[in-house]
Amino acid sequence: MRPGTSPPVLSSPRLPKSLLPGSRGCERNSVLLGKVGKSAFSLVEVVIALGIASFVLVPLMGLMSVGIDAFRSANDTSIMTQINQRIVSELQQTDFSRLITDKSDNPIPAGSAGLKDSRYFDDQGNEIVAASRPDGAIYEVNTRIAPEPALPGTSNNPNLATVTVQVAKNPEGASLTASPATLLWPSSGAAPVATFSTLIARNK
Repeated sequence: MRPGTSPPVLSSPRLPKSLLPGSRGCERNSVLLGKVGKSAFSLVEVVIALGIASFVLVPLMGLMSVGIDAFRSANDTSIMTQINQRIVSELQQTDFSRLITDKSDNPIPAGSAGLKDSRYFDDQGNEIVAASRPDGAIYEVNTRIAPEPALPGTSNNPNLATVTVQVAKNPEGASLTASPATLLWPSSGAAPVATFSTLIARNK
């Protein structure tokens, strides 16, 4: 600053007229700010909303669980049926004299029954060929052959054999023991079992 000159006068910043106390604009802005403050949810409202949401979602989650179980059960039934159809189709194409032999190739006498070798399948229904239970086996198969079944009103038919296929879902490898009398697994054993029965006639 040069000698003899007065210091500059600093003016304070001026507010817009709409923001000056007592103006309509100031009153309008105060009203808007008040509305914004009042639009927030209170703790009680949040708790009530969460309670209503829980009341609706919990039953839905239960229905989802039931739906998933039903889907798995239907999928297991479908795969078990496919496995049975595959085994029966193979046996229908087998020579009848070999069909009515047990897993040791011994002829099965009429009026009795014998077992074929156990078979194993993965979760897609593809066979896993192995002498004993292999890793990755999900389904286990028990096949019983009963030659010359007695049909209603007739005597034993030497040209027929009853094939009973049991498919068990046994991913844990639980021990499945067939009844000595029937050579069949119990339906309420260590694993769920589906039992199929088919008559096969001599084709040659």
